[in-house]
Formats: sequence, structure tokens, C-alpha cells
Amino acid sequence: MPGALPADAILGVTTMTIREPSGRAKIPLSDNARVVLERRYLAKDAEGRPAETPEEMFRRVAHNIAQAELLYKPLEDPSAGSPSGPSEASDSAERRASESAKRTGQASSGAPQGSEIG
Repeated sequence: MPGALPADAILGVTTMTIREPSGRAKIPLSDNARVVLERRYLAKDAEGRPAETPEEMFRRVAHNIAQAELLYKPLEDPSAGSPSGPSEASDSAERRASESAKRTGQASSGAPQGSEIG
């Protein structure tokens, strides 16, 4: 398509991955995208200031989606020999979610973190 602009030019961001000193990737976002995330989606402290970075928010959301998926399609246990039934799968997924929450320092309330509407 002649004259088409690359996505970088349209979105106003570069597509290269930037590594922070911690080794984690910094997601390239436009200034406007960061403002929208700060105002609407980032977890906030008691004073209403962002308590997480956009990268931490994406990690939190991905973690919660993965935990929910475990309830419907648990990982297969290679030592079990056969897939478990629905109730066993649910119990197993909840147990893994709880263990994962303990490792990451998040509460395991059964509801996804940060899902409050307000």
C-alpha cells in the first residue's frame, strides 16, 4: 500500500523493547496512553496516587487472567495419569492460585485483584 504510514508513526511510539536495570521490559507507551492508565487503571494508594507502573499493571492483569483460566482449564498433573474431574480440577486450580498468590504476595480471595468498580 503506497504512502502507508508505519504503526510507529501513527501511534507515536517506538516498537523496540527497552530493558530497565532490573531486567524487566519497559513497555513503550505514548504519553497519552500513560496519562489514561494513571487516571483510570493503575492501582492507587490512599491519597489517590498511582501505586504501580503500567508494566506492573499489565503483569497484575495477566496474572489474574491466568488464575481465572486455571479454574476452567487446569494444568495437567503428569503424575496423576489421567485428567481429574471438574470438582477436583476446581479444587486443584484454587490450591495452585492460593500458592501462587502466596509466592507473589497477593491475597487469594477468589476474586481477581483490582476488579472493584468505582
